[in-house]
Amino acid sequence: MTAKTVLLTLFVCAALTLTACSDDEGVALEEDRTLSTQLAELRQNGGSVSLHELTGGDWDSVYVSHQPVSRDYVERQVGGKIDMDETFMQQGNILVFLENGEVARATYIIPDLLQPGEYSSSVRITADGYPALLEMSE
Repeated sequence: MTAKTVLLTLFVCAALTLTACSDDEGVALEEDRTLSTQLAELRQNGGSVSLHELTGGDWDSVYVSHQPVSRDYVERQVGGKIDMDETFMQQGNILVFLENGEVARATYIIPDLLQPGEYSSSVRITADGYPALLEMSE
């Protein structure tokens, strides 16, 4: 093989690798165990906290799902692709964080502790203590 052929082969392999790693599937849905624990503790002990304080990151709105929920439904609600199973069957909530209308990240918590809906980054979560449920308010 000539040096030109080797370089061309490497270039083609690199291009194929980049294509295979593209973000066509959307933002990956990942479990947020830390948030699940924090919310369970809030429910147990009572108190009030901003969701943004718990999650951090750059986002200006959040979509909280009901369950079970289909990927198609979630994607229509948030206007972006989410890399998840066809149907979310867990006893939990999906949270899709958006910044300027674009999906920034997607997580889920177990169990379902939050009220489904769309909220701004100023949403607060309040609990009177167990067995009271968590309340979400702008």
